[in-house]
Amino acid sequence: MGVGPTSETLKGSVKEAIGKLIGDGRVEAEGKSQQDFKSQQDLTTRHEAEPRQKPPNSDVKTKTAPKS
Repeated sequence: MGVGPTSETLKGSVKEAIGKLIGDGRVEAEGKSQQDFKSQQDLTTRHEAEPRQKPPNSDVKTKTAPKS
């Protein structure tokens, strides 16, 4: 994972800025949506990449039934 914004996030930022500049709400909304979608993808990918934590080791022994 890089530290800076991805190309998709940058594209979304540019679309949003152009939409604001020319007064086109559709292009502006599309740019915001593109940024939000990419942010969600990044969060999902980061979450999937994190190792799962093992439960802490316990010194308590489980009781087993005596064999008959």
